[in-house]
Amino acid sequence: MYLQSYFVIGQLMDVSIVGRCCFSSKILSILICKDTKHSDISSQICTRFKELQADEIELTYAIEEHSSCLLETEMDLRVLHLSLSKENVNAVDINVIHGGSKVSSNGEQDKMD
Repeated sequence: MYLQSYFVIGQLMDVSIVGRCCFSSKILSILICKDTKHSDISSQICTRFKELQADEIELTYAIEEHSSCLLETEMDLRVLHLSLSKENVNAVDINVIHGGSKVSSNGEQDKMD
């Protein structure tokens, strides 16, 4: 009985990811649940970084040997979840790129070519 209840509770638990959104040498940590939408992520970022607007940003993340995966659609978000669960990882760095600028790994903005 105990194992059965634990299994049911385990099925109901949501697998969440911590997204560390890097912009202008600052990091905003957000919770990305399975039902989180791309627009939710953009909205949270733009609410905290007042100088940004959702239609002016691009989001990328790195996983395995892929250093610049786009995070633009709901499908991209599902791929992010699947990729991280496959690797048994629960956090990801998300680069916030703003209108022709890119945040480099040291937190400074570099102009994109």
